[in-house]
Amino acid sequence: AEKLDGCHLSNLRQPSTEEKLEELRQAVVAQDPEMLRARLESQSALRITGDELNQAGHELWALEARPMALAELRAAAAGNSAEALHAAIEAAEVVGVSKVEIEAANCALQGLEAMPWVYVPSDGLHLDIRTGPSICGLRTEGMLMSGERFLVCSERRGADGILYLKLKDGRGWVFESKPGVGTLCVRRSDASPGAYVITQNESAVTRSCGGAGEADVVARLQFGTRISVLEVKQKLPVRGKIRGRIAQPAGWMDLLDLSSGKHWAHRQTHTRFGL
Repeated sequence: AEKLDGCHLSNLRQPSTEEKLEELRQAVVAQDPEMLRARLESQSALRITGDELNQAGHELWALEARPMALAELRAAAAGNSAEALHAAIEAAEVVGVSKVEIEAANCALQGLEAMPWVYVPSDGLHLDIRTGPSICGLRTEGMLMSGERFLVCSERRGADGILYLKLKDGRGWVFESKPGVGTLCVRRSDASPGAYVITQNESAVTRSCGGAGEADVVARLQFGTRISVLEVKQKLPVRGKIRGRIAQPAGWMDLLDLSSGKHWAHRQTHTRFGL
């Protein structure tokens, strides 16, 4: 049998533990899940133990979970449930979603928590608060009086098509409308000129306030973009959209749909991240 010379033996030398650690470190720094997975699955990686190996495994999990967490964060920020958004923010922080995205989501959360509703019955009667999201649910001792403003932490559309509102103060649930009676609770917008943050990815900016179709779109703004709103207008009907005229890019965009509660942007507020 042909003997292996020194050169061949050198080529067959296995990388040292320190060399494997360095490869693992480079994969972590590169934030490349494919490279990191390959390094962790390598047979020679079995010789590596300790905190760095555990850290690399956690980093791989975070990298693979991050895209889904980001998608769920953006969806919740554009929605109308403070509870869902709070959970999405916590999940996004765990997997290392960027600070800019977290800042925008926190801004949306504060906006949702401060969104006022008003009880406006046509007959002026009070509304008994329920223990759960059901018109026929058990009644608490609390009630809403005509004209009362309240805050909501969660909205839930029931199988009966009715929108149920969970009161932020913990008193229970009420409902937006009732069959045979009509609308009972409506959103109120405190939108005004000022600094805002985009919370709906690809938000369209149009030349005119009316925003007549795709041909009128001049730009689309990304989630987390900060804008300056110069003027606010409400489109008919009364529970229609709130539109804002922005400085840059110059044009108009949707801020809030009072009917559905969907937001495209939230007023910029001070958060623990410095917004």
